[in-house]
Amino acid sequence: MIERTEMEDHARSWGVTVEQVRKDHLISHLLQSLGPLSGFVFFGGTALNRAFLEARRLSEDIDLYLLPDTGGGLGTILDGLLRGIGREYPDARVVDGGARSDVHTYLLSTEGVQVQLQIVAERHEHRRLPTEMFPVALRYSDLPECIPLLLPTRESFVAMKCAAFEDRATPRDLFDLGALEEVRAITPAAVETLRAFRGTGPVRWRYDDAMCPEPSDWSKELAHQTGHPGEPSEVLQRVRHALTKACEWPEEADLR
Repeated sequence: MIERTEMEDHARSWGVTVEQVRKDHLISHLLQSLGPLSGFVFFGGTALNRAFLEARRLSEDIDLYLLPDTGGGLGTILDGLLRGIGREYPDARVVDGGARSDVHTYLLSTEGVQVQLQIVAERHEHRRLPTEMFPVALRYSDLPECIPLLLPTRESFVAMKCAAFEDRATPRDLFDLGALEEVRAITPAAVETLRAFRGTGPVRWRYDDAMCPEPSDWSKELAHQTGHPGEPSEVLQRVRHALTKACEWPEEADLR
């Protein structure tokens, strides 16, 4: 485990509370526990920010999707997680949070900290997303610097984040797209990956100003993960500009 002073240093650096750092630290231990396991792809905002966008925002949850024909599945993953953190967190327990369609949710709790784990059943469209083994940052001094896990490629992350933002327009998805724009990941290759994933590229009007999250919602959803979320309108403008170039859309002020 790490000292309180290290947690406080992280909290000051990120502009968040110590409690959020405690959750992020637990997630780091859970990710280390995933290392010896197989049969899944680590995806979502936590995967993206710890692999390709390190130092953008702290982690909130863990998302995995299962690969076909992998044997043990859910039970093997849950047992492996508890076994992996058992020494540092002997009181950890997992509660079944229920299932919606093919998404199973679990809540892992220990020492007053709770982390949500979502495991998605194997889907046909996931086979269209390229993946790769990639080092995932663990961030804290009581752990290795990183752990290699199977992740979507950077282009696949752009495709998934575009699809997610167009579907639900959440601040977190736009924030991550803005960070992907900063590292110049919104490219023609990423657009082609989105087309292969769902059959169509970015939907232009979904990036109109009318789709911008309200500043109050933006702050509410992101403030506990980063002290520097930026302004949603500026982030949307950058993402829209990058997509305009990648998709070769005509330059227009009004995308409707």
